[in-house]
Amino acid sequence: MNDKTAAKRYALALISVLNAEELERYANILNTVSLLFENKKFVEISKSPLIDARKKSDLIASCVKEKPAKLLNFFMLLADKNRLGALPHIAKEVQSAIAVKKSVYSGTVYSRKPLEKSQLAEFESALSKRLGAAIKLTQDSRSYGGIKVTVEDLGVEADFSKAQIKTQILGHILRGL
Repeated sequence: MNDKTAAKRYALALISVLNAEELERYANILNTVSLLFENKKFVEISKSPLIDARKKSDLIASCVKEKPAKLLNFFMLLADKNRLGALPHIAKEVQSAIAVKKSVYSGTVYSRKPLEKSQLAEFESALSKRLGAAIKLTQDSRSYGGIKVTVEDLGVEADFSKAQIKTQILGHILRGL
């Protein structure tokens, strides 16, 4: 079983024992912990069979300010089962669960040029109205030949790229022949 599959199970187990307030607090802590996995050295330590599970969970606990007992036990369980690598995925699963409960979803707008705040707000408003849920968008400016909007938790992706429009025009012309 890979980390993503395991993450869903662990996230569901964690969510089932938390109330709404704890869930919010723990989600913030998990997001902080998931940032640790961007460091190669930390990933090596978390995977090392030479380091005791207790030391691994203590290392993670030392990186967060708030240390609720349930979460410390959760870190220890993951360390014992060699599933610390699933923590970033677990954090995403917990965030998704919170989004579903609140009906507030996060998405990303990919574009070559940065959009103005008013344009981003228009996208948010239009998507929120269309999907019947509150949508908060962030922007990712990279070399993209058009505009692409994704809201992963809802499985929504809208792509307005030059290549896509060209393909659609060619398809329409070919159907007309």
